[in-house]
Amino acid sequence: MIASILGRFYARTRGVEEADIPAPVLLDLAMRRVPSLIRGCFRSVSFRQSKMPVFIAKQVEIRNGRQLVIGRGVAIGAFVQIEAYGDVGVRLGDRVTIGAQSSVLASAVVREKGVGVLIGQNTSIGIRNTIWGQGGVSIGANCLLGPDVLIVSENHTYAATDVPIRLQMGRRASVNIGSDTWIGAGVKIMPGVQIGHGSVIGAGSVVTRDLDPFSVAVGVPARVIGNRND
Repeated sequence: MIASILGRFYARTRGVEEADIPAPVLLDLAMRRVPSLIRGCFRSVSFRQSKMPVFIAKQVEIRNGRQLVIGRGVAIGAFVQIEAYGDVGVRLGDRVTIGAQSSVLASAVVREKGVGVLIGQNTSIGIRNTIWGQGGVSIGANCLLGPDVLIVSENHTYAATDVPIRLQMGRRASVNIGSDTWIGAGVKIMPGVQIGHGSVIGAGSVVTRDLDPFSVAVGVPARVIGNRND
């Protein structure tokens, strides 16, 4: 009875069909999720907008929460860092998950206000991801990002040799990732890149140019080796 209730609750919060998960596994998950749910209830009052339930694990650092919008069923892993200070802040759609030790940053430093980060519903951000939203990062719905993915939307300029590079203005360029995209482990996405929906990017690739919808790309720099429509 309890396992059935937990199974339905899990399916509802994750937006999936109820699966045949063993009762001990569900009970273990519940024991781990209850503290995260309690944290989510208390911490959500400081956000710009949130919909319950929200799951926030231990040691999550959220700065400028008044610019953070969180959808229903969002789960934030342990030791995640979120900086919501930016023009659009940070907005997480329903059932977004952010893996442990990841960073989602609308601004790198407060003296240089960034644009922000938008993540669509049902998208999963893997562990140790870093998303720099200074120039604006938009990730569509139903995306999968493997571990150690890096997304950058700003570059340093370095033309002046009499001024330290850290003091020279950055060059911002937004990154847009279409829905239903799978980004493999260790992928790096450079500023200004537009990735079409339904694309697949192989592990360890460095994406420096736009990809058409349904592209399959691998390598350093990433090159298209196929299209899912073929």
